[in-house]
Amino acid sequence: MKKTIGGRIAEARTAAGLNQSQLAAKIGVTPQSIQHWENDRTAPRGNRIEELAKTLEVTPEWLTFGSSTAPEGASGEIIHSYEVSSYAAQIPLLDIELAAGAGTYANMEVATEHVTVGKEIFVQHGIAEEQVVAVRVKGESMSPRLHDGDTILVDTSDKIPKDQQVYAIAVEEDLKVKRLVRRMDGNWLIRSDNRDFADYDEVISPVNFQNLRVIGRVFMIMMGEI
Repeated sequence: MKKTIGGRIAEARTAAGLNQSQLAAKIGVTPQSIQHWENDRTAPRGNRIEELAKTLEVTPEWLTFGSSTAPEGASGEIIHSYEVSSYAAQIPLLDIELAAGAGTYANMEVATEHVTVGKEIFVQHGIAEEQVVAVRVKGESMSPRLHDGDTILVDTSDKIPKDQQVYAIAVEEDLKVKRLVRRMDGNWLIRSDNRDFADYDEVISPVNFQNLRVIGRVFMIMMGEI
């Protein structure tokens, strides 16, 4: 089996004499992000590859492709490096970052990349493959359940909010991933799990609930359930 980008990161990190926390500190990410990269739950994007290569004293091409040069026509922006089998599906990764924090302005929801998901996941959860999209989380306000850089799977057919469930939502143009809590007075609380971010909690009345656009329910973190 070909070594993945995660395996090469782990190999280079070990050769450099660094643990995951030390590498994370050097490139300005969380240890959780390093762990996810090395386990191929997510993959570094953009300038993260350059930062990793410089820190680990390897080439970006070796980290990404396992060789000294990039294959013709290949892109460094890959999500997973393993081959897709007939038992796997390519799920669109929306070209937005869903903020687990105050929210982030989004001007598009276009899939420019895909993530590979085993088809047994859809059977297990009773969800149609075409109803699922993937989105990356930005921020730490939903930790310890969700972390910055996590890739989450969203069931876009499940748009009716249920108490205590986690949803990808949009309030006007701010996209967020939050837990929705139904209060005794009939209002809904848009809540962060990390109480250090409690200032970002919002209460929305039934009258204004129509302004809340539910993209879908978050049902899985890549390689682990929500």
